[in-house]
Amino acid sequence: MTAATQDIGVWLDHFSAQQPAAGWIGELRNSAFQRFTELGFPTTRDEAWRFTNVATIARANFAPAGLAVSPNVEAMAPYASGMRLVFVNGRLVERTCSPSKGLEAGLLSEQARPHLGQHAPQNAFAALNTAFLDQAAFVQVGRGAVVEQPIHLVYLTVPSAGPVVTHPRTLMVVDAGAQCTVVESYVGTGAYFTNAVTEIVAGEGAVVLVLDFPGCQAGAQRYRRDSVGRRGCSPQRPVHCLRDAAR
Repeated sequence: MTAATQDIGVWLDHFSAQQPAAGWIGELRNSAFQRFTELGFPTTRDEAWRFTNVATIARANFAPAGLAVSPNVEAMAPYASGMRLVFVNGRLVERTCSPSKGLEAGLLSEQARPHLGQHAPQNAFAALNTAFLDQAAFVQVGRGAVVEQPIHLVYLTVPSAGPVVTHPRTLMVVDAGAQCTVVESYVGTGAYFTNAVTEIVAGEGAVVLVLDFPGCQAGAQRYRRDSVGRRGCSPQRPVHCLRDAAR
């Protein structure tokens, strides 16, 4: 058995052990894991990854994060104005609602089906994230709506006995002419790997500002990838999707 095969075998065990998902989510999971097995983890021999060595992630034995008691979220991610969703080890534990016309934020619904997975990058990490889809954040902003207050998404990882992995997934669908600011906080304690993917589907003239506040602790590793899809856009009216990061 090669090292690559052994690495994939560990993830196969985790994939087989997770709770099954019904319908289209289950189909997405299965096809994504098949894609992951075909791709395998990238190496420095791959052009896009020649400066990034992910061997420590590929060879580590991260256990899927289970249920955990949440530490003090306010201390770790104090940015809390506007709408806020808090996920602990992939499970939604808090939804603070600040009403705003045209804004809906919560978990995946049938409305996510045409978009989820359609804009994610075609690499092993994104495929692995999709293969472990469970409770994902789904943000919708209606046509022409201007959301004044930020939408805050907190992804908190709390290991148990050893290093764990979480796969945060965010889908934003922002209709034509709408504007919003989304703050994503990735925080945790101990040793863990956060494998995050965000898909943004923006209509013509939409403006989306995404602020990323990574709160990684010593011993933590993180992969994060944004992917933007345009809907109904002409070359004369580009979508503006801005990304900033605070370290």
